[in-house]
Amino acid sequence: QIEELLVLPAGVPTLNILILNHSDPETIDSIAKAAPFVDCVVCPSESDEPAVIGNPEKRPLAFTVGRFGRYVCGLKVTAPARVGQPLRLALKALPVEEDLPKDDSLVALYEDYKQIVKDRNLLEKHPRFALPDGLEYAGSKSCKSCHGYEYEAWSTKDHARAYSTLEQVNSQFDPECVVCHVIGMDYESGFISRQETGHLINVGCENCHGPGSKHILTDGATELTEPKSTCIDCHTPEHSGD
Repeated sequence: QIEELLVLPAGVPTLNILILNHSDPETIDSIAKAAPFVDCVVCPSESDEPAVIGNPEKRPLAFTVGRFGRYVCGLKVTAPARVGQPLRLALKALPVEEDLPKDDSLVALYEDYKQIVKDRNLLEKHPRFALPDGLEYAGSKSCKSCHGYEYEAWSTKDHARAYSTLEQVNSQFDPECVVCHVIGMDYESGFISRQETGHLINVGCENCHGPGSKHILTDGATELTEPKSTCIDCHTPEHSGD
């Protein structure tokens, strides 16, 4: 299925593709005037699904490929009937679902990406902000002495093993993945790495109740926040679909 999206028909030696970092119509129109040799323009998208921008009969054909790698996109290219006529192009999109055959070249490309993320140490460079009122994250084990029943119940759930699911697929160095599998990565006292802040791995008490340092220091006299909509920060269709 994927191969069919990537093959040019006989008589079409090349296809000129331009990739942009924005998708305003004025820019696309100016490209059509200044660079008529461009066959198609690929633009970023705010939607998960691929879409053609503007008139599909105009050249260049402008389209988006969606977000988060949810589709494999390609062009159906029809050679012109006569010399001098433009190519006929149509956007084709194949959803990435569980029954999609494995493509070793794409797997290798993604593994290369993960290695680059690790080599550039992007976890260390992730922006972190100070918490208000001198609060700090303490880690889920700090809650156990007073909230033993709750801690034991939590420890049997998938949230208590969230970080290991990243290690299983070698994604534990990617900030976009890690942020939803640890405690407080967006803040100065939050997760940095397993080596430096191992007590903050997994989705724990403070993901929902907030940083617990003052609650612990005051033997529970300082109130914690009640869980409200915290779950939807990570459990979104973009992340997991559930």
